[in-house]
Amino acid sequence: SLRVAHADGELALKPAATLLALGGASWARLGSDGAWLPWLQAQHVSVAPLQAANCGFEVSAWSDLLRSKFAGAPLKNIAMGLAGQALR
Repeated sequence: SLRVAHADGELALKPAATLLALGGASWARLGSDGAWLPWLQAQHVSVAPLQAANCGFEVSAWSDLLRSKFAGAPLKNIAMGLAGQALR
């Protein structure tokens, strides 16, 4: 069961499944080190195996300055667009 803080007090929930978005284990320098995994397993929580979810792509429109400063770096807190529609 889950206990959740709510404006009206604590709620006790018993969902069929719970999805926790805690980050992975592949970017330790950015805080995603998977340190939560052993803790959940010690609590007998079933955890699916971690899988890579990062992707790379090429941007031909980047200037030489942008490429020299950011090539190969993780992009964080960005907005992207396609066909005139911006996504964040």
